[in-house]
Amino acid sequence: MKNFIVILLSVCSFTTIISQEICNDALDNDGDGLIDLNDDDCTCEDLLPQSLIPNPSFEEMSCCPQDGSRLDCADSWIQASLATTDYMHTCGITSPWWLGYTTPMPFPDGEGAIGFRDGRRDQPNFKEYTGSRLIRPLEADVEYRLDLFVGFHSDPSSKTFTFSIFGGRENNSIPFGQGNENFGCPTNGSDFVELGSLEISGKDEWINVIFEFTPTEDFPVLVIGPGCAGNPNYMQEPYFYFDRITIAEKSEFEVPFTDIIGDICDEEIILFLEDEATSIYQWYLDGIALVGQVASSLELTPNDAQGNYSVLVTTTSGCFLSESFDLKGGDVTTTALVEICEGEFIVINGQSASVSGIYEEIISISNICDSITYIDLVVYPKIQVERFDTICDGDDFIFEDLNASIKGDYVVLGETDRGCEMTTTIHLHVSDNVDFLELGADIEIALGDFVNLEPLSISPNAHLFSWTDAEGNTISSQLTTGDFQPFNDQYYYFNTFTEGDCGLKDSVFVRVSEEIEVYIPNVFTPASNDANSEFTIGYNNAVQNITAYRIYDRWGNLVYQDTGSINNFKAWDGYSSSGVLYEMGVYTYIIELELINANKLLFAGDVFLMK
Repeated sequence: MKNFIVILLSVCSFTTIISQEICNDALDNDGDGLIDLNDDDCTCEDLLPQSLIPNPSFEEMSCCPQDGSRLDCADSWIQASLATTDYMHTCGITSPWWLGYTTPMPFPDGEGAIGFRDGRRDQPNFKEYTGSRLIRPLEADVEYRLDLFVGFHSDPSSKTFTFSIFGGRENNSIPFGQGNENFGCPTNGSDFVELGSLEISGKDEWINVIFEFTPTEDFPVLVIGPGCAGNPNYMQEPYFYFDRITIAEKSEFEVPFTDIIGDICDEEIILFLEDEATSIYQWYLDGIALVGQVASSLELTPNDAQGNYSVLVTTTSGCFLSESFDLKGGDVTTTALVEICEGEFIVINGQSASVSGIYEEIISISNICDSITYIDLVVYPKIQVERFDTICDGDDFIFEDLNASIKGDYVVLGETDRGCEMTTTIHLHVSDNVDFLELGADIEIALGDFVNLEPLSISPNAHLFSWTDAEGNTISSQLTTGDFQPFNDQYYYFNTFTEGDCGLKDSVFVRVSEEIEVYIPNVFTPASNDANSEFTIGYNNAVQNITAYRIYDRWGNLVYQDTGSINNFKAWDGYSSSGVLYEMGVYTYIIELELINANKLLFAGDVFLMK
């Protein structure tokens, strides 16, 4: 059981009697510190949805009860335990006369109700339960509301009890107890799961009780009654009542807005309900009336007070409260890649930045919204490289603006493909046309790919081979390097000797392109049991780690993050840490990937959670 919420309401009506609270003027008229809908005087008798329990008020019956233990007279209800609940109706008995208790009258809804014991003299486990096969089963991970009335007579022994609800896994789960009237709680068997419980107190009154809960599995049967623990007053045979037991999905109790237009971070948002000529509308903020806001729509701007907005609609049939809209601060997030060269800088939030990294620039849009730009700053260094080249006697060596034919060392100034300063020192060797070595043109690969270097041509009498990188590290002592994985642009050098120990050296430049293949979906469907059930990402061999994976709702609240490495990465499945599926809608992601060359890439965007 998850997300268990309880609300207790005394039975009262929506009224504007002078001695009580006036419910639409934003004033504490009766001086009790509670204003408008926050005051019990302003409880609205909501129009209820169709209950998943048939015959919720025990009005439909096949016989009139004349004594106790006649739940069988109430259509669709099943005596859940061997210990029997009592059916009461104004056509017959209305109180358990055999115990001497008087039921508070009238019944809250119609002419029928039931009564039950929570213990019996010398029998603490004698507990009476009622149950029903539901019109359709409770579904796992769906939020439900149980709305019912609980009755108390005036005897002090029946002032308090623990009320519990249980889900049954099979249609034949009831009746339970296997002939044992002291079987007690349904969970003493394996067919039931307790979905929630609470202490309720009262005296000679009916109390409206509301549960909100989310089952973790499907249940076709619902059982209600006392809690599993023994009632300390069992010797006095405590006795209580139920009426109008309504259960439905939570969303069915609140009328949804017909439309929501705009975004609060884009100057305004408008909430709409269907405009009915015969209906009366009153908007509230945190339960306090917005005086004068009586249209079927409400326009909000960033300058309005933050809080929970809803509208009370009064019709000829009754009144109901709409769903709520929580106005609170939010962020508009974007990402930007900025590339500069060593020695340059950019200004972020008034400060200069010249080191590679992820920076956050915040600009206030309004009093509740900020524009947050995640800047991925990449600083490319100045490059100093050496290369060794061999030409034949009489040939010219051409590189950039250098044209040389004489052995020697030459310095050439140029730019990298990023536009940054590059100094190349060339060691030129002139062959006598007997010894020769040629490695060929520059090579370009994608980051994550492998390359095998080998000479295009070489003197047949060459021996003692070695391949080194720009730092002098040996890669191979063979004619070829074998497959290896370069991470950055650099020269690689081949060294060999010919007869007479004449040394030959040449170089080849390997350019590593950061053409990173990353796939980020824009929609996913939780609980779909397929490859699209999680918001996951795809990438190629260039990625070595996921250093940030954060999901935010439309208001900038962090709803999920993964802090593991790439080896134990867990994608978002759309559920909260407590196991509740988030609402369908647009969510923002911030994802940072670390490449095998230690550079980092930042991605930000939107993904749509679809149900």
